[in-house]
Amino acid sequence: MPTKLAAVFAILVFHLSTFLPAWAQQTATQLLVGQTFVNAVPTGFWVGIERGFFKKYGLDIKIIQFRGNAIGTQAMLSGSIPILMAGPHSAVAARAVGADLVQFATVAPAMPYLVVTRREIRSIEDVKGKIFGVSGTGLSASYIGAIIGLKHLGLDPKRDKITLIATGNEVDRHIALVQGRIGATVFDRLYKSTIEKDGFPILADLGALGIPWEHDVLLTTGKFMRESPEIAQNLLKGLLEANAFILNLENKEIVKKTIVKHLGPKMGDGSEAYEQVTSLWIKARPYPNRQGIQSIIDEVKHINLAVAKLNLDEFVDDSILRRLDRSGFIDSLYRK
Repeated sequence: MPTKLAAVFAILVFHLSTFLPAWAQQTATQLLVGQTFVNAVPTGFWVGIERGFFKKYGLDIKIIQFRGNAIGTQAMLSGSIPILMAGPHSAVAARAVGADLVQFATVAPAMPYLVVTRREIRSIEDVKGKIFGVSGTGLSASYIGAIIGLKHLGLDPKRDKITLIATGNEVDRHIALVQGRIGATVFDRLYKSTIEKDGFPILADLGALGIPWEHDVLLTTGKFMRESPEIAQNLLKGLLEANAFILNLENKEIVKKTIVKHLGPKMGDGSEAYEQVTSLWIKARPYPNRQGIQSIIDEVKHINLAVAKLNLDEFVDDSILRRLDRSGFIDSLYRK
């Protein structure tokens, strides 16, 4: 009897396997992906993991959190992780001094910042001569973003005597604004409802202005691109399919729940984060924003002179993404 049961079981397993898609029968390769921030940027990865899109292409993605770009970059260059989601500001500086870093796609190609001021400041012109709070000076995203944003609005911090000071994260900058220690700052768009509730003027939505920018990107090493192009391609396939799922309005509630699951109740029902993700960040074709990277290079070179010599094409390698695009893979994801 046991022999007969074993035979029946073997036959059942065989028949079931013939009805499973090939990707469901594969043993997935674990791939560590570093993350250096806490926001909704990784929504494509979250959805890709939860909906099985990465597994479909033979990858078991594990996201590893790092405290800051520098630590994450060091981990990747040491070989601890092969892929990193991070701001490009530190990466271009590292590449300029010889680090084997390349950007092969984007996960947040637009500026999410709102320019917010104290109540008595009612125009961009009134920001002249004021103290402007940012998370940190140097290579912080809000510092570089604020300078680029102000210049786009017709202001120059040096000429117009706008003093940018390190004030901390959005919560710290909100307190500084309330206490009058700063006259203006930038907030992530996710804080818009809180800002409006407190009655602080929003003088500009820098994301809506189309200012060239790259907020967070996908980084790896040139060595990994040369030695493991198939893994990089399969990672992009899973992410592209996740992006298509997110951009499909029929999946809106699923995506909102995923965002809240990962970022917690502070996201409310996830509507604001969903709007930011779908309007600014998730793209059907997540090519590196070359104009955005160049604008960052143009500002970072004033902090790190070596960056002035950086060739954009040495830092950006979107060859795998372009190959997938030319093959019709991306278009196939949007056909009903």
